[in-house]
Amino acid sequence: MEFRNHTPFPAQAFEGLDQHEQVFHVIGLRQTLSFASGTLEYADEQAPLCEVDAFFGEMNQSSVRQESDFCQYKPKCDVIVNATA
Repeated sequence: MEFRNHTPFPAQAFEGLDQHEQVFHVIGLRQTLSFASGTLEYADEQAPLCEVDAFFGEMNQSSVRQESDFCQYKPKCDVIVNATA
């Protein structure tokens, strides 16, 4: 499979294997947005794809900060909000 990303966002294509050992294609794309101006806008610097789960403290001993973007099945999108009130 040839994958061309024509967007300004980090993306990666890879193959998965289902429960019947059938190959399927996955595309992961990440968008970083900012609300600093009071309006939701694309950030000037886009965060790279997350390769491994990140935790707030010790791995598997604390809550997950963000999950890896390289999972084979994700029926919905993740929305992560990092903010200070």
